[in-house]
Amino acid sequence: TVVRGRKRRTGFSKPATFWRQSFIDRFHDDVWADHVVHTAPDFVMTGHEALVTCLKFDDSKLVSGAFDSSLRVFSMADGQRLGTIKDHTAGVVCLDFNSKFIA
Repeated sequence: TVVRGRKRRTGFSKPATFWRQSFIDRFHDDVWADHVVHTAPDFVMTGHEALVTCLKFDDSKLVSGAFDSSLRVFSMADGQRLGTIKDHTAGVVCLDFNSKFIA
């Protein structure tokens, strides 16, 4: 492709790659690594039979939706499944809830 009489560059040039790698080398280890805590999870929430596509949580519960056409409600305290909603005709791609409803 020609832009104003010059050839358009595609991909990263060597200087851009150099600066990107310099940033990663300098700041990733010094800044970002200090904020990452590597610990084992307290519990694993299982139950979906297909890819989980969405989730939302508050202080007491976590609701997840998946391509298996179901919503699962889990307790945030211990990870136990509180309920399952299987009324969808297709995979669940978004969800929302409040104190009375899950949509």
